[in-house]
Amino acid sequence: MEIYKPNVYFQWDSNKTDKSLSVTDSNTKIKCLTSIGPHKNAIGDLTLNPGNVSYWEVKILKGNCFKVGVTKSKALKTNGSFSDDEDGWSYYSVGQIRHNSKTEGSTYGEPYGIDDVVGVLFDQFEGVLSFYLNGKFLGEAFQSEDFTNFSFYPVVSCLNQDEQLLLVVPDRED
Repeated sequence: MEIYKPNVYFQWDSNKTDKSLSVTDSNTKIKCLTSIGPHKNAIGDLTLNPGNVSYWEVKILKGNCFKVGVTKSKALKTNGSFSDDEDGWSYYSVGQIRHNSKTEGSTYGEPYGIDDVVGVLFDQFEGVLSFYLNGKFLGEAFQSEDFTNFSFYPVVSCLNQDEQLLLVVPDRED
């Protein structure tokens, strides 16, 4: 059974990107400039509204300490990863999902790193957040009533210097 994945088009919002990250290539590529401090976050410039289904992908170019997901907060979090608190949900590169914790998460999917593509399927109609790894559907990661009631934003974080990821921009359909 094929799952419908409606692509969304956005860029990383340079005004909502940690100053320890570099945003290049038409605001699609993120590079971590330092290993000092906690995870550094970049928020997309697209509002994901209730009643919609959205899909996007990021490709890991270098490194192995990333979180990919959604946040309810449009404000840039500068003291840790977006999923360390109650406003963020993520798929962590160690093969865990994280929400409201910076140290604990359930095993999910598998670890990911260089050359892997992480897909995010966000169903705000059903209230479900799921992920893909290299085209393979990993199943439901989170279900929350919040997803159907609030606006969200695509978000990523990285930890170590020189880690890089790229927002995969799909071809636009006619």
